[in-house]
Amino acid sequence: MQIYSSAFQNGQPIPFDYTADGNDNTYNPPLEISDIPSNAASLALICSDPDAPSGPYFHWVAWNIPPITTEISAGTPPAGVAGRNSGGYNGYRGPNPPAGSAHHYHFTVYALNEMIPGNILTSYSSAADLVQTMAGHILAQAEIIGTYSKG
Repeated sequence: MQIYSSAFQNGQPIPFDYTADGNDNTYNPPLEISDIPSNAASLALICSDPDAPSGPYFHWVAWNIPPITTEISAGTPPAGVAGRNSGGYNGYRGPNPPAGSAHHYHFTVYALNEMIPGNILTSYSSAADLVQTMAGHILAQAEIIGTYSKG
């Protein structure tokens, strides 16, 4: 499985428009997913910042994305369930590191062998809840890393 973005290359800066400093803090970058296992029942997506001072900060948490999803358009959340990010919001929130620091943002997509039942995870569930629930159900995963820093 592979994940790409037409907005940035792996290891390169995330464009300003997709950050908290851009034109909309909820405007996600475009993502393309390929080579999804044919037996995948759903996809999940997590965007994390492991460089956050207080430990990993999760910018985006989603699951039960249809496995036929090969593209997530800019500014458009994928079909499925949006969980709570570390800021307490559902959906994407752009990078917003402290001034003077460069952070890495890991966009990881997971192919799962099942849909996650609504009585297991709800829109109030966090990335930690999703990771725990996915254990033993991941068929494949792929990651692209973008960076962002403020002067």
